[in-house]
Amino acid sequence: MSLSLSKLQIESMTPEPGYDGQVTVPSAGAGLCAQVEGDQGYHAEDILLVYWNDKRVFIHTVTKVEEQNGISFFIEKAYVVPGDATVKYTIIDDQTGNPSDSLVLLLKVIPEEETEVVLASQR
Repeated sequence: MSLSLSKLQIESMTPEPGYDGQVTVPSAGAGLCAQVEGDQGYHAEDILLVYWNDKRVFIHTVTKVEEQNGISFFIEKAYVVPGDATVKYTIIDDQTGNPSDSLVLLLKVIPEEETEVVLASQR
Protein backbone atom coordinates (compact mmCIF):
# COMPACT_ATOMS: atom_id res chain seq x y z
CA MET A 1 0.00 0.00 0.00
CA SER A 2 1.31 3.44 -0.93
CA LEU A 3 1.45 6.12 1.77
CA SER A 4 0.06 9.63 1.29
CA LEU A 5 3.10 11.72 2.27
CA SER A 6 3.20 15.47 2.88
CA LYS A 7 5.79 17.84 1.45
CA LEU A 8 9.14 18.16 3.16
CA GLN A 9 9.31 21.03 5.64
CA ILE A 10 12.27 23.44 5.55
CA GLU A 11 12.76 25.41 8.77
CA SER A 12 13.98 28.67 7.17
CA MET A 13 11.48 28.68 4.27
CA THR A 14 9.54 31.92 3.69
CA PRO A 15 6.59 32.58 1.33
CA GLU A 16 7.34 33.33 -2.34
CA PRO A 17 4.68 33.78 -5.07
CA GLY A 18 4.76 30.98 -7.65
CA TYR A 19 6.67 28.64 -5.33
CA ASP A 20 5.98 26.66 -2.19
CA GLY A 21 8.54 28.97 -0.59
CA GLN A 22 12.03 30.40 -0.76
CA VAL A 23 15.24 29.82 1.15
CA THR A 24 18.58 31.58 1.28
CA VAL A 25 21.84 29.79 0.56
CA PRO A 26 23.15 29.02 4.06
CA SER A 27 26.15 31.18 4.93
CA ALA A 28 27.33 28.98 7.77
CA GLY A 29 26.55 25.74 9.49
CA ALA A 30 25.63 22.33 8.17
CA GLY A 31 23.01 23.46 5.65
CA LEU A 32 19.23 23.65 5.71
CA CYS A 33 17.32 22.14 8.61
CA ALA A 34 14.49 19.97 7.24
CA GLN A 35 11.81 17.71 8.64
CA VAL A 36 9.55 14.90 7.48
CA GLU A 37 6.30 15.01 9.47
CA GLY A 38 5.49 12.12 11.79
CA ASP A 39 2.21 10.14 11.89
CA GLN A 40 2.20 9.45 8.14
CA GLY A 41 2.12 5.65 8.31
CA TYR A 42 5.82 4.91 7.94
CA HIS A 43 7.44 2.59 10.49
CA ALA A 44 10.71 1.88 12.25
CA GLU A 45 13.25 0.27 9.90
CA ASP A 46 11.66 1.86 6.80
CA ILE A 47 14.19 3.77 4.67
CA LEU A 48 13.96 7.52 4.02
CA LEU A 49 15.55 8.88 0.84
CA VAL A 50 15.59 12.67 0.25
CA TYR A 51 16.13 14.17 -3.22
CA TRP A 52 17.19 17.72 -4.14
CA ASN A 53 16.78 18.35 -7.89
CA ASP A 54 16.58 14.57 -8.42
CA LYS A 55 19.92 13.96 -6.65
CA ARG A 56 19.80 11.83 -3.52
CA VAL A 57 21.11 14.01 -0.70
CA PHE A 58 20.11 12.07 2.43
CA ILE A 59 19.40 8.47 3.44
CA HIS A 60 18.20 7.33 6.85
CA THR A 61 16.66 4.32 8.60
CA VAL A 62 13.53 5.36 10.50
CA THR A 63 13.51 4.80 14.29
CA LYS A 64 10.53 3.95 16.51
CA VAL A 65 10.51 7.46 18.02
CA GLU A 66 10.46 9.07 14.55
CA GLU A 67 7.24 7.25 13.59
CA GLN A 68 5.32 9.77 15.71
CA ASN A 69 7.75 12.68 16.10
CA GLY A 70 8.99 12.98 12.53
CA ILE A 71 12.51 12.94 11.15
CA SER A 72 14.75 16.01 11.42
CA PHE A 73 17.97 16.32 9.42
CA PHE A 74 20.17 18.74 7.46
CA ILE A 75 20.39 19.12 3.69
CA GLU A 76 24.10 19.75 3.17
CA LYS A 77 25.07 23.25 2.14
CA ALA A 78 26.83 21.96 -1.00
CA TYR A 79 23.46 21.05 -2.59
CA VAL A 80 21.76 24.38 -1.83
CA VAL A 81 22.66 26.58 -4.82
CA PRO A 82 20.81 29.64 -6.21
CA GLY A 83 17.96 28.94 -8.61
CA ASP A 84 14.86 26.75 -8.59
CA ALA A 85 14.91 23.51 -6.64
CA THR A 86 12.53 20.58 -6.47
CA VAL A 87 12.70 18.63 -3.23
CA LYS A 88 10.95 15.37 -2.39
CA TYR A 89 11.41 12.26 -0.32
CA THR A 90 10.64 8.58 -0.67
CA ILE A 91 9.86 6.13 2.11
CA ILE A 92 10.71 2.50 1.28
CA ASP A 93 8.77 -0.06 3.32
CA ASP A 94 11.30 -2.39 4.96
CA GLN A 95 8.87 -5.35 4.79
CA THR A 96 7.69 -5.11 1.18
CA GLY A 97 10.26 -2.87 -0.51
CA ASN A 98 7.41 -0.73 -1.84
CA PRO A 99 8.27 2.97 -2.26
CA SER A 100 5.96 5.88 -1.41
CA ASP A 101 6.82 9.34 -2.76
CA SER A 102 6.03 12.65 -1.09
CA LEU A 103 4.51 15.60 -2.85
CA VAL A 104 7.18 17.75 -4.54
CA LEU A 105 8.28 20.97 -2.83
CA LEU A 106 9.17 23.78 -5.27
CA LEU A 107 11.70 26.21 -3.81
CA LYS A 108 13.36 29.37 -4.97
CA VAL A 109 16.91 29.49 -3.61
CA ILE A 110 18.39 32.97 -3.39
CA PRO A 111 22.02 33.87 -2.72
CA GLU A 112 22.83 35.39 0.65
CA GLU A 113 23.92 38.69 -0.98
CA GLU A 114 20.39 39.22 -2.37
CA THR A 115 18.94 38.82 1.10
CA GLU A 116 21.32 41.46 2.46
CA VAL A 117 20.35 43.91 -0.33
CA VAL A 118 16.63 43.40 0.33
CA LEU A 119 17.09 43.89 4.07
CA ALA A 120 19.15 47.05 3.49
CA SER A 121 16.48 48.50 1.17
CA GLN A 122 13.81 47.93 3.82
CA ARG A 123 15.61 50.13 6.37
